[in-house]
Amino acid sequence: MLLHCAHRNPSVPDDWDNSMAVENSMVHEIDVLRWLLGEDYATAEVRYGKSTNNGPKDLHDPQIMILTTKSGVRIDVESFVNNKNDYDIKCEIVCDGAVLNMPEPNYISVNADATTGQAMYTDCFQRFADAYNAEIQTWINASKAGYVDGPTAWDGYCCQVAAAAASKARETQTIQPVVYDEMPDFYKA
Repeated sequence: MLLHCAHRNPSVPDDWDNSMAVENSMVHEIDVLRWLLGEDYATAEVRYGKSTNNGPKDLHDPQIMILTTKSGVRIDVESFVNNKNDYDIKCEIVCDGAVLNMPEPNYISVNADATTGQAMYTDCFQRFADAYNAEIQTWINASKAGYVDGPTAWDGYCCQVAAAAASKARETQTIQPVVYDEMPDFYKA
């Protein structure tokens, strides 16, 4: 029924601009949540939060994207790319009768500088190294066996259409429809 997501980074380069929250950060949620829910988006909206003082002067950070699927599932995604803290990805799925949360990472316990605590990830390569390796190995195994496994060019197209709608929504501060072309027959098999 609802999904609450966050995509956070400790910092980004000085040339990071407002468009990159959708095109370089939240695009990952646009892609994976369509797959997770098994349905296309109907609308996209992006709103600005009160901006942090951490980051480029004209950057609106954080930003909130709201997607609505064709069946009415509402998704909110926070992009906060200058949190000065850690790399963090969150996803909470609110179902009819259950709430599912993506597990927190297993941080390493650290004793240093007269303090005890947990080291936190600062980039996606630390947090998702095993997932990236498994994804590449699945692709290799499928290729060696003579078939294709994983997302298709159609999935990439759908992600880009939704991201373009979200970008237009951000630029105009309006709700935008997400309009896809007709799926080619060879993807329907």
